[in-house]
Amino acid sequence: MRTTPPRTGRRAPGLAKAQRGAIVGVGVRAVLDRAAEEAIFRHARILSEGEPKEAQGATQFFGSTMVTVDLAELARDVRGLHSPQGRANLLARVEGSVRVHLRLLRLARADAWSRCPDGVLGTAQVEVRARIRDGKLLLDVDLEAPLERSLVDATI
Repeated sequence: MRTTPPRTGRRAPGLAKAQRGAIVGVGVRAVLDRAAEEAIFRHARILSEGEPKEAQGATQFFGSTMVTVDLAELARDVRGLHSPQGRANLLARVEGSVRVHLRLLRLARADAWSRCPDGVLGTAQVEVRARIRDGKLLLDVDLEAPLERSLVDATI
């Protein structure tokens, strides 16, 4: 004969609920989770400018890429952005994220290539700045790279 165990009033745990991306703690440092990174670039508005200029007898490309993310829009996909502390945490994680810096560098480099299709860009010097102002995450990338004639042009 089977008997049922007495009820203790506790229910078994239910299914886990999916949650939005977050800043994730790993050991003693916190990192930006991949979903939060994707959300930043999904909500990004990107503006780029640049042109080649003669400087010190050589042609250099000077460009700037500005990425603006509205934090109210981002808060729909990333938890913890409604408080000043949460926004400060986001800024610190973005500043320390190698993946975010790499994506910003790729955006700036792609813009440079599109503006100088007949040239070869050399090793770039890049400066990345991040800040929060007026409810927006602002990411600025300044790129400077030597610009050489393409090998195809040089052989003609």
